[in-house]
Amino acid sequence: MMKNDERCAGVSDAESPSLIGYAILKARYDGEGKTYIDNFEQFVLSVVDQYKGGPMTVKVAAEKVKKNFGIEIPVEVVKRIGRHADQNGRLKRDSEGRYIGLTPLGKSGLPDLNGEIRDYRRAEAVLEQGLRECVKQMCKSDTDLLEVDWKSELKKYIESQSVDIIRHWRGVDVRTGNDDDVLLVTRDERIRYVISEYVKSMYLSATESFQALVSLAQGAMLSTLLEGQSWDEVPKIDNLSVVLDTSIVLDLLNLQGSERHIAAKDVLNMIHANGVHCFVFQNTLSEIDSILHSVECVLRGEFDPGRLDGVLEYAYKHSLKPSDIAMLSDTIEGTLEKMSVNIMGNPPYEQIYGLDEEKLEYAIRKHVFHKNPLALNHDVLALSAIHRMRRGRAGTKMENARYLFVTANTAVVRGCRQFADDERYSYPLAISFEYLATRLWLRAPLASENVPKDLLVASAYAGLRPNQRVWDEVLKNIEQARRENVIGDEEARILRLRTESGELFMRQLAAGNEIDGNVFVLEALERFKDEVKAPLKSENSAIATQLRRQSERSARTIASMQEKLEERERSIGELRSQEDVLKIENQKLSDEIELLHKRSCEVKEAVRQRKIRRLATFLQVVFVLAILGIVAILLFWSRDQFLNLKSFVVQSITGFGGLFLSILGMVKRKFFVKSAEWFLSKRQ
Repeated sequence: MMKNDERCAGVSDAESPSLIGYAILKARYDGEGKTYIDNFEQFVLSVVDQYKGGPMTVKVAAEKVKKNFGIEIPVEVVKRIGRHADQNGRLKRDSEGRYIGLTPLGKSGLPDLNGEIRDYRRAEAVLEQGLRECVKQMCKSDTDLLEVDWKSELKKYIESQSVDIIRHWRGVDVRTGNDDDVLLVTRDERIRYVISEYVKSMYLSATESFQALVSLAQGAMLSTLLEGQSWDEVPKIDNLSVVLDTSIVLDLLNLQGSERHIAAKDVLNMIHANGVHCFVFQNTLSEIDSILHSVECVLRGEFDPGRLDGVLEYAYKHSLKPSDIAMLSDTIEGTLEKMSVNIMGNPPYEQIYGLDEEKLEYAIRKHVFHKNPLALNHDVLALSAIHRMRRGRAGTKMENARYLFVTANTAVVRGCRQFADDERYSYPLAISFEYLATRLWLRAPLASENVPKDLLVASAYAGLRPNQRVWDEVLKNIEQARRENVIGDEEARILRLRTESGELFMRQLAAGNEIDGNVFVLEALERFKDEVKAPLKSENSAIATQLRRQSERSARTIASMQEKLEERERSIGELRSQEDVLKIENQKLSDEIELLHKRSCEVKEAVRQRKIRRLATFLQVVFVLAILGIVAILLFWSRDQFLNLKSFVVQSITGFGGLFLSILGMVKRKFFVKSAEWFLSKRQ
């Protein structure tokens, strides 16, 4: 192990596999819309064009592509690409099939990648530097991890999304861990943990670097297009049915974490979009019922599960009650039917389509150890059912395999592949969830853009989870601390049922820290207490903040009211001053008005008296004239009584004069004045 580690650590940056090829592949695929082979041909033609050492063999071409672009294309595939380019007049070959150079047509159609390569190198350098900073923060005292070729490790991590395909190419098993390892975590597991933490942090912060990483993952998945025998188009799906394993069904039901649920839904949507039939065995539903029943019993306090995991972890994190689990169990079939996932019973046993289940079980046991014998039995029965459903007819590709068991347990997939090799099967009975996702995504990458991202995120969160060896060590430390009275029974139970206990231990192991069992347990317990107190602290802080804000609002209100009061008092003072001035001015105006009124009255009175006098005089004259007229008339009527005219005139004058004087004597001027005053008052 150490020798391999030293060899990996000693690889120089110049020799490290690059991610540039994946970036170019993704960009070219999005922008050009050519056939699948055209997306890889550019790499082969580019290295041939730059080669100055004479005719280039196919093997050298493959090596140059890997060195320059970081894309590992099998020699046979490079040979097919060269033959294809030769047939289309872009590449010249000699009689031995070696590449001599490009034709004028090939040179004219070759894109200039130099500028793109420089841009991608800068993006690659940013990703690598960010990862190294993450390593420095987590593994400050671990010189071993600090010296790791992180560019190479990041590339391997990205390729892990299509690990089954890449492994099939290379004919090797890329498994990095083993349940029988002495170490709690291997060096490879620590590296994966660090990278997973880096990916998670970028995902949560939604940085541009994360988008670049997603593009690289898409490019890595696109690179697997050449896995098939046909490279101009992906194989046609021919009446394919997939049967989902327990863990995938639980993910579809969102019972094992939101990240896994999103990825599972993405794949299910692609299954339906590609016309693939989707089923789940009745035995699988029975296994799920058993899991939910166990969770229900734990929630009732009937037994201690030992550790928190899967559905139980989900139940604790979401504060589910036993009744919630029971209700959930009753709705599973209906929920799956709404998702167009059909329920299927196991097919009947037929001798002609039988399977040696003992050999199958043995092949699986060689790759994975089932702690629960029922789980192993479930897998064997499911795989045997898949064999019978094929009825001896299955193609050599996933697309025409007719029936496939899809599982998240890659160890089971390795066992099935071993069994298929031993029994000379056309195609293995099981494929991994990631393999199915990749192959379906390759059929329409632009229509399912989120799939690589969601798979990458789900993989990152999975990489942060402690393995069983780590959990066993955590439980061991908790139990030891309980026996030594470092913690009580209830505290021990709480720590056993907290995923955070395993996560804390795993993080310290990944950082290369020396772990003291009791110190770790007390730290985990303290973190639990802090988390319990956190809501109260948050609530108290919220209340304090609310009171402070209310106090601030009250102070502002009081200050505002005080200011308004002062402003009002100032206004009142100003108004009072203005009132005094107005009073003085008003008094002056009143005096002036009174004087003017008095003068006006005097003038009016003078005019009135003048009118009265004139009218009185007029009335007096009229009165006299009236009297005289009356007397004249009377005299005229009595003219015959007078002897002559002379006596009449004398008598008339005398009479009139006497009468006039008598009237003037009788009627005083005061009468006419009063009459004039009355007359004028009526006119007004």
